[in-house]
Amino acid sequence: MRIKDKIQERIDKIGESHKIADKAKSMSNWLVDWASNNRKKLFVITISFLFCSVVVSVIFTVTSISKSKAARENLYIVHDSLRHERSQKSTEIRSKVLDYQTLRKYEKEIETLMGKEILTAQDSLRVYELYNILIEQGTYE
Repeated sequence: MRIKDKIQERIDKIGESHKIADKAKSMSNWLVDWASNNRKKLFVITISFLFCSVVVSVIFTVTSISKSKAARENLYIVHDSLRHERSQKSTEIRSKVLDYQTLRKYEKEIETLMGKEILTAQDSLRVYELYNILIEQGTYE
């Protein structure tokens, strides 16, 4: 005997002992009889169920809409903060580039002044000022 046949035989024995099919038929017949005898109650139950379904779906829809609005507002806040941060970084980079260019210009000016054979008092003061600026900025130590 195959395993499938053994399983089928045991299932049949369980079904016969509990008479599940008869119970299911009797329950469905009882439900149909009750519904046909109590039409007003069945109508009230049906309308109540539909009303509860509508209320639950409205509540769910309202909460999901409010959550999506809050999420959208948070997304806008994050986007604005990222844009602001990016603009600040680009401004910092531009200022650093300008500072770097200015410092290189000062170095070139010092080189041109030092390239002269004779320095005037103004030239010496300008070289001194430029060296102090470069030292303050950390370019020279």
